[in-house]
Amino acid sequence: MTRRAAALVVIAGAVLLAAGGGRADDIPFFASRDVPDYKASMVIRETWFEVKTFARTVLHHKGWTKVEEVKTPVTTVAYGNYFDNPFLLWLAKSEDDEDFATAIIEKVTPPEAKDTGVVRVKAGEVCHWWELSEKAETEDRVQPPWRSCLSRDGIEVATSQPFGEMTANDGTDLVKLERGPVAESDVRPPKRIFEPAFWLKPRRDYPERPADRADFDVRMKTADGRTEIRLLRHYPWRLEDRRGPDGAVQFKVWNELENQGMAVSTVDDLHRFEARRSPRASSYPYTAFDKTFERVDMNLPSSSHRGEDCTWFDMKPDILRPAVKNVLRAECVTRDGMPLKLIGRDASGAIETFAAVEVERRPVDIKEMMPPRELIDPSLWGFTIGD
Repeated sequence: MTRRAAALVVIAGAVLLAAGGGRADDIPFFASRDVPDYKASMVIRETWFEVKTFARTVLHHKGWTKVEEVKTPVTTVAYGNYFDNPFLLWLAKSEDDEDFATAIIEKVTPPEAKDTGVVRVKAGEVCHWWELSEKAETEDRVQPPWRSCLSRDGIEVATSQPFGEMTANDGTDLVKLERGPVAESDVRPPKRIFEPAFWLKPRRDYPERPADRADFDVRMKTADGRTEIRLLRHYPWRLEDRRGPDGAVQFKVWNELENQGMAVSTVDDLHRFEARRSPRASSYPYTAFDKTFERVDMNLPSSSHRGEDCTWFDMKPDILRPAVKNVLRAECVTRDGMPLKLIGRDASGAIETFAAVEVERRPVDIKEMMPPRELIDPSLWGFTIGD
């Protein structure tokens, strides 16, 4: 396990531990800015259920790092700058994927660090152990510290983290270290990661559109008119673009039949970019990117709006959370699937109610489903891209 808070990500049927916040071991710890360029080959030691080892490669150039970990059947790559960029880009693919299947960008926070004064030797490198701790999200939750061993010129050559209350430690150890110039292009993320065409390319030929999946263009607002949502469908694609009064944006486009889509959130400090393009595993009953299409009739009296009748559906069903009670999201939709009303929760968990102010049944072009360029521009996330 990594040191980050874990979130489930399904990639071609494989369950991974992915980005969930914090700086952790996705990029090395640096105590100062004057660390030389280097390439390090390391071994990862994990003690979850049984001891396993994996390969880790670190490239560093003027503060920027690229970290690649091969944990068969999954390979992950992380890009970031410890001091100058608050975002971490995390990529993953399984061995049967021809290219990356998941990309996540999240804001991260450097840990609090102190030199323990303990000196060790790792692969011939004398290093000092530093103790690192992340700030707890809540005052009553303790984040266990981990350790990083830095060489005399500041290169991380080992890490260690206690696994719960067990005596075994997860960690990394240096195998080989090469000091010397690293090309800037070697620590830049690939250009295609920020291109919608890469993530939203149709995976297959899709069946005829069902009668309850009409194309539409709907605009909704809250009663006070301060928050607006635009909803589009180009079957099997859905788009939702939410704009708040403070300029916050929550944008999402996804495929109702695949584990495929892109999402961007710029709410408060929770800036996040997510994109996936994995084929849905046969053993996984719904798309991992979004479950909105798995709707359940709430068996409520029909409603009406703008001269049309609609039926209420729970759009985020959960077998542990019966419909109607504690609904995360509900929509009142027409027979052909066009939403007229929406009840959901905002980022703080507060209930919000939306009603359509403009509705139009019309053919929607797939080009209309692309995310606005300003939301996915690499510079917005602090990255300069490579080829």
